[in-house]
Amino acid sequence: MPRAMRSFGMRSALKKHKSTGLWLLGIALVVAAALLLVPGAAAVAGRLVGSLWVSTMGAVFGLIGGLLGG
Repeated sequence: MPRAMRSFGMRSALKKHKSTGLWLLGIALVVAAALLLVPGAAAVAGRLVGSLWVSTMGAVFGLIGGLLGG
């Protein structure tokens, strides 16, 4: 870690951020497991994630195509 980051107390902030990320991951896993128990919820969640993925990839490839002059 760079010295400047240590001097401004970034080390503890980074540790705190890492533990927050682990908490969020744990909560997401619990919610996903709970959704699998509800009939039909997995299908709805799958469709939402799929459409978000397609929209995101369409936007990314559209930007790349525009930048390349396509």
